[in-house]
Amino acid sequence: MQSLAIAIQTAVVAYLVLGAPVLGKYLYERLKLTRKSDPRARFRFYRGAFLMEWLQVGLVGVSILLEPQPLERLGLKQVAGLSPSATLALGGILLAVLVAMWLVARYVAPLRVHYERRLARLEDLIPATPGERVQFGALAITAGICEEFLFRGFLLFYVTQLVPGMPAAGLILTSAAVFGMAHAYQGWSGVLATGAMGGVMAFLYLQWGSLYPLMMLHAFSDLQALAASWGVQEAARGRGVIPRAEEGC
Repeated sequence: MQSLAIAIQTAVVAYLVLGAPVLGKYLYERLKLTRKSDPRARFRFYRGAFLMEWLQVGLVGVSILLEPQPLERLGLKQVAGLSPSATLALGGILLAVLVAMWLVARYVAPLRVHYERRLARLEDLIPATPGERVQFGALAITAGICEEFLFRGFLLFYVTQLVPGMPAAGLILTSAAVFGMAHAYQGWSGVLATGAMGGVMAFLYLQWGSLYPLMMLHAFSDLQALAASWGVQEAARGRGVIPRAEEGC
């Protein structure tokens, strides 16, 4: 059982390091080619990413059943000194910020231009219809949960098993590099930006020992694109302009 658990965990790590950058880039390039001619291209992209992330978490879960490990070792524990109610309060604050972003993008023209520029480089990924927004929101929450578990909790657990005594700096750099390269489809600027985010998240994880607040922060980071783009699109619709992302949909 132990050898099978190790094999599963190694396969997941190999995918995170080698498979995710290649497959992610391939699927994103396919999305760019088909989005304008296929109204369901984004649905398939979101759904595929959603299923792939939960599949990896499921495989790690199977490996833990085969070789039981305290879940606390993978970051599934409460932050010391931070009550569940305080964690929920953090979630409420982040939700309020998202609502504020939507309002700003919808009604404050000068800042709306700023959002439009930020969103332009990922236009193919940005949801444009109510159905796409629902799926994008589900994917953002999934990314917050699954990617923090995989790239912080599980990956750093695996590395410390492989290289006992690795210093914190090495763990942070490992998480940052693997997480950044998993977003290679966004180009080198995206790799650097997400790599920096991964490094910060790894640092916070090592400080707190818990993934729960990081999952909320990660989901919040991804949901910003939903809030801002939705506000921008509503503003364009209010002016009688069809956003480019909705043409032909």
